[in-house]
Amino acid sequence: MKLPSLRILLLWSLIPAAAACSFDQDTKTFESSAGRFSADFPSDPQTTMQDTSAEGIDLVLHFFSSETDDYAVSVGYVDYPAEFEEVDPKIVLAGVAPGAAGNIAGGTVIKNEPGTFLEFDSVDYRVNSEKVQLQAKAFLVKNRMYLLQAISENLADADAEYERLVESFRLL
Repeated sequence: MKLPSLRILLLWSLIPAAAACSFDQDTKTFESSAGRFSADFPSDPQTTMQDTSAEGIDLVLHFFSSETDDYAVSVGYVDYPAEFEEVDPKIVLAGVAPGAAGNIAGGTVIKNEPGTFLEFDSVDYRVNSEKVQLQAKAFLVKNRMYLLQAISENLADADAEYERLVESFRLL
């Protein structure tokens, strides 16, 4: 089976939510039964979906984002076909950071560290360009890829919210 291009799957790293939200010190626990996760967001996340295809496979990208004028934090997921479960997650995850960098004009990977998250293989990465910085964690659960991320002109603006998002993320 030929694997779908991860570059197209990470394009959604750059798609902002439909409307800006104001942030306050309180968090909102958001639960997605379809996404099978919960996480704390700074405000009620906007939900969007994008149909796409990669290597002839139709996919639906799901996004849940809270954003301000300065940054956005989000959780996303995409379901691959069931036979994707047979693929070594480390091979798939090795292409995530370079794929994200390729979708950001002038993007350069400055961190790409494999690890585990919630007992699943994962990758933590950062991508910088002249205009934007991306910090993210991607991991696979069977045939579903999750992405937790922050995107900003200056990630220092989003570090605390990104950490809170990651620490609060739970699979249902």
